[in-house]
Amino acid sequence: MNKICHFLGIIMLLFCLVKPGVALAESGLPDSAEFGYGVRLDLSGAQINPSIAAAASLKLHWLALDFDWSNLWPARDSSPDLEPLNNAMYLAQQNHLSVMISITRPPAWVVSSAGPDPTMTTKVVKYLARTYPDVLLAIELFPGANTIRGWGTIPNPIAYLSLLQATTQALQSAGSPVIIVAAGLTPLPPDPPDGDIDDLVFLDALYNAGAQTWMPIIGIRMPETTGDPMFTPTQDEKRCLLHFEEVRQVMLNHDHREGLIWLTGFSWPTGNLQPSDAIYQKTEAQTRWLNQSFQILKAQLYLGVAFFSQINPPGPRAVAENPISLIHQDLSFHPALANLGLLISPPADNTKLSVQTVLIKRIVQEVQFKPSARNASSGQ
Repeated sequence: MNKICHFLGIIMLLFCLVKPGVALAESGLPDSAEFGYGVRLDLSGAQINPSIAAAASLKLHWLALDFDWSNLWPARDSSPDLEPLNNAMYLAQQNHLSVMISITRPPAWVVSSAGPDPTMTTKVVKYLARTYPDVLLAIELFPGANTIRGWGTIPNPIAYLSLLQATTQALQSAGSPVIIVAAGLTPLPPDPPDGDIDDLVFLDALYNAGAQTWMPIIGIRMPETTGDPMFTPTQDEKRCLLHFEEVRQVMLNHDHREGLIWLTGFSWPTGNLQPSDAIYQKTEAQTRWLNQSFQILKAQLYLGVAFFSQINPPGPRAVAENPISLIHQDLSFHPALANLGLLISPPADNTKLSVQTVLIKRIVQEVQFKPSARNASSGQ
């Protein structure tokens, strides 16, 4: 009982540190003028419950989760393992976080020569929207769709548009408010794999095929970045934060001024792309990079939400791709975590910075939710 009272006291103190105002749970959607702060959560990773608690305490608006189709539902005759997803969605709802689910890695049994089967994909989209009402507000369709890895076969803008139309119409017919985050753009390396399509070329092809009315939100996923936040993209290197400006220019070329961009995954440079990025091995440089990046992103009126990758320690497969996390295996946390909270809810004076940091750390270390998993078949 004492532990519960202590936790409630921490929460009340934390609320005193943030400015009062209207909740921005839907920040970043087309009908909102507010920028949305988000983080990605790896369902195969560690410290999921404390990470969701920390995200809520920081007043983050959005949480992004992957529906890793190949991992969750590898064979047609198998049953998908949705318990981790159910638990995370339950916790997100309890903590008043809006969620975007990214459908990734289509399994071989659902992929034809043109790409993921529209009928099966639509069933998954409808199922997710029906099962997680109120908390699930957006679904990202196959980030990296301009690559073989993201699409499951040779990228096909026409097939992607057909899939986009089918899923959007299905949601509208069901009366669901869930919005599709489209295009799934990922900038390519200077020497891309055979078959991958430059993301700007892919987007241009979508527009030429008539996709504009089906793309209120265009997603960009950046598995890796290089350079400081103000690094200007070049013809040979587009894997940088300001690549969103190149995407915006394609949108303007097609008079899509009302469209929004969501950065559905990004993080500071790991040092894998350029030797000059070695500076970002230092904690202080990482924190400055993230702080500057979010300030740049928030200043763009056409940028709805940006999701940092990621908040919790990644699972085994993700470790090799992106080892970055704001909360570590031992429940210690990166200084950028508290800094992110200060960006969202600036304190009245700098003396409260250390107090907020201590409170966040206590929440991450002490809160242990033990929710009952939602029944995936209940449709609640």
